[in-house]
Amino acid sequence: ILYDVPYSPEIATLERARADFCIHGDDMPVNSQGFCAYDEMRNAGRLRIIKRTEGVSTTDLIGRLLTLSRNQPSDLGGASPTMGLRM
Repeated sequence: ILYDVPYSPEIATLERARADFCIHGDDMPVNSQGFCAYDEMRNAGRLRIIKRTEGVSTTDLIGRLLTLSRNQPSDLGGASPTMGLRM
C-alpha cells in the first residue's frame, strides 16, 4: 500500500510500489492542467484500463470489506473462513 500518492501518478510511483503496471477504470480523470491524469503511465506503456461497471463503487466495496473484517472473530483457531456474502 502506498500513501500520499499524487492525483496524477508518476512512473516513480510505480517504481516505489515495485509494480509493473497502473490499473484504472475507463472513467479517466482529468488533472488541473486539463490532461488525463494517467497520461504519463499511458505514454510509458504501463497503464492498463479496465471497463468500469456502472453503479459499482470501489469505495463502497472497500468500506463493506473493512466492516466485515472488523466483525470477524480475530482467532479462527487455524481454520480458514468461508464467506458466502450477497452484496
